[in-house]
Amino acid sequence: MNYKHLHIQIEDSHIAHLVLDQEGKTVNVLDLSLISELKHAVRSLFENPDIEGVLIRSAKPGQFIAGAAIDEIFSIKDPTIAADLARGGQELMEAIENLKVPTVALINGPCLGGGLELALACDYRVACENTKVKLALPEVQLGIIPGFGGTQRLPKIVGLINALTLITTGKKLDPKRALKMGLVDDICPNELLIEVGQSWIRKTPSLTQPRKIRGISLWMEKFSLTRNFILSQAKKQALKTTRGHYPAPIQAIEVLGKTYGEEEIYSYDVEAQKVGSLVASPISKSLIKLFFATENIKKDQGNVPPHPISRTAVLGAGVMGAGIAGLFADKGKKVRLKDISEEALAKGLRNIWSIYEKNRKKRREKHRFVDEKIHRISLTKDFSGFSRLHFVVEAIVEKIEVKQKVLAELAAYVPKDTIIASNTSALSLTEIASVVPSPERVVGMHFFNPVHKMPLIEIVQAEQTSEQTIASTRQLALAMGKTPIIVQDKPGFLVNRILGTYLSEAIRMAEEGTPVSCIEKQAVEFGMPMGPFDLFDEVGLDVANHVGRYLSDSFDYLPKTSSLISTMIQNNRFGKKNGKGFYKHQQGKKKLDESFLESMGLKTKGTIDEDKKIELIDRLILVMVNEAYRCLEENVVQSEQDVDVGTVLGMGFAPFRGGLISYARARSLEKIVARLEQLSDQHGTHFSPCRRLRSEK
Repeated sequence: MNYKHLHIQIEDSHIAHLVLDQEGKTVNVLDLSLISELKHAVRSLFENPDIEGVLIRSAKPGQFIAGAAIDEIFSIKDPTIAADLARGGQELMEAIENLKVPTVALINGPCLGGGLELALACDYRVACENTKVKLALPEVQLGIIPGFGGTQRLPKIVGLINALTLITTGKKLDPKRALKMGLVDDICPNELLIEVGQSWIRKTPSLTQPRKIRGISLWMEKFSLTRNFILSQAKKQALKTTRGHYPAPIQAIEVLGKTYGEEEIYSYDVEAQKVGSLVASPISKSLIKLFFATENIKKDQGNVPPHPISRTAVLGAGVMGAGIAGLFADKGKKVRLKDISEEALAKGLRNIWSIYEKNRKKRREKHRFVDEKIHRISLTKDFSGFSRLHFVVEAIVEKIEVKQKVLAELAAYVPKDTIIASNTSALSLTEIASVVPSPERVVGMHFFNPVHKMPLIEIVQAEQTSEQTIASTRQLALAMGKTPIIVQDKPGFLVNRILGTYLSEAIRMAEEGTPVSCIEKQAVEFGMPMGPFDLFDEVGLDVANHVGRYLSDSFDYLPKTSSLISTMIQNNRFGKKNGKGFYKHQQGKKKLDESFLESMGLKTKGTIDEDKKIELIDRLILVMVNEAYRCLEENVVQSEQDVDVGTVLGMGFAPFRGGLISYARARSLEKIVARLEQLSDQHGTHFSPCRRLRSEK
């Protein structure tokens, strides 16, 4: 047979190399065509009596198998078809497992989803020491579970507890952690990968038995009582994490519970049937659609090639400035951190170090990795060392006159082609840029707090910002591991403008007498990561108040901001950063400050009926839908996918709903327009449907 996506090489030593090299793709993906060829290739190896071992590897540098073909999964609507396709993948893995000679997967890059399931079907797994190598079963992030036998083979190799963690979270492991867990059998430099794989094939039979779980883990799994306890705890944790919105982790736990110790034929069928039902579910479709949208944004190269950026600086060592500087250094950039006092610089550096140290312990890295990153950061109280910079981010106080003064001064110390970025969250970038010579190099780079965790960056294009500046800034954002969306210079840009209406409406309802606890609970049950008052505290009441006032002053259809937040600020309540806002924040815990809120005239406890719950969610969510369509109407962003990705990655809008626009379309724009008209009559003209929304219905 002539293969398009793989080839077979047989050495004089009778070791066969099954080499994956999918035609027309930069990565190998287990689509129907590759699976078909692999089945044929494995069958030919099974029938070859001269073969003494098989190495399965990739011809693509730094790439093993990125997973199954997500576009094929997305197209399936019938659960029966999905289950049958899963069985086809299971048959391939079973054929690999049943080869009469030792098999070794040589992992030289991402080994994800179906790729890891293929590696699990081999007798041994050898990974190269490379930062690109990640091993994971991330299917739950797309609303499904492993379907090519992963739920059955993984527990036998790493134990039930580890398997539950990996399958229900999609957690990625680097080679060292995978080795410690037993997921891989060896790690080595890339240039020795084939040689080490060959050595595993040649080991004596007594040493070539698959690894077995030993010790307390095996003991706990052996008895049904302790095994059921493990499963129940895993389910409890999954429900706590997902709040019941994501069925895939729960279904995975049920599969493992039903199939542990059962006959393989039954177990694989249970897995396939469960995959079928999940693949056809609306939640999986929403998550995959969101995945595609995010990837499309990352792949959009634009029309202008970016300039390389290596030497950077950040103005302001506060929470945001230190976070940005720490991110640059973490990703290998040299960064100069400037502030007006040594105390501010020292505090900023301590904040950066604490983030690095926390991550080091979590990843179990050596101290030298933190030292290397810290040494990329230099501190200064003046503009010394700015003469050779490629990129400077301003992250100082959110006052336009202060920003203008600092950037005008900065321009005298940096080259004329240095890109100057502002981390403003709402202010007019065009006004900020007006004082800078060559304003075409001024751009907005709006990070979200905390910088090291939040995946979105809004790149703001002012009136004179050049395409070259946008392209270079966008490339830098990608290099930082972020997802960038391009937004126009309108008040609040995209995320804060939409989010502002959500927070404002929550305040209005609380002032009308709806218990704060009910508003919080309903928002979380809808799928938001936290309630609006909890979010106020996270953002900072001073910041939220500033942005809210700026937006209401900028758009006459928005209601004037409540005086409640201003009063709280006057009472020295700024939120999480000083330990008191709507909540009391102490020793990592938070509790609604009922006595204070009641002194402000708000209700904190109580119940509301079902009609009130529906109205509450409609007011919170549909006011954002309306604002999102206003943003599209004004060309703040160019596409609905920008809104979906921006609202999910920037404000935590429920991912399982696919994003704000996807939620609106799934609910029916015609019905939403009718509902907004009702809300406009009852609660104010800011609910009145905008032109774009009326025309889209």
